[in-house]
Amino acid sequence: NLQPYWNGITNETIENFFLKYCIQTQYLSLSWTKSIEYLSFYKLLNICSNKLIQLNLSCCQYLTGEYIKIIANYCFNLEILNLENCSHLINFDFIPLKNLHHIRSLNVYQTKIDYRTLLPLIDNNKEHLEHINL
Repeated sequence: NLQPYWNGITNETIENFFLKYCIQTQYLSLSWTKSIEYLSFYKLLNICSNKLIQLNLSCCQYLTGEYIKIIANYCFNLEILNLENCSHLINFDFIPLKNLHHIRSLNVYQTKIDYRTLLPLIDNNKEHLEHINL
């Protein structure tokens, strides 16, 4: 959990530390990080996506639909996803998440997701889904 160090997580720390030492990461919390560039985010998830089962991105105001596509395209084993208070994401940004099929817990509290986007995601994860925070 990197939340206590959120102000120190930068593109540089991702490039110089995480990409070298975090390839076995299963649980990753980047909540409250200020601004991680798209390329750094892509590299990080590309490196640790095979083992990653929990991703916490709550209160990450820099997230856009492009970041969500990275999650959907690389984090196939993801079981727990927290996007609480990612208020810059619009409803359609969440659509790629329907490609995830192992979600047990989804937190989209204080986001702009609506039922038209949420229902296919729920349907694709109905075998595993235990918790949704709206």
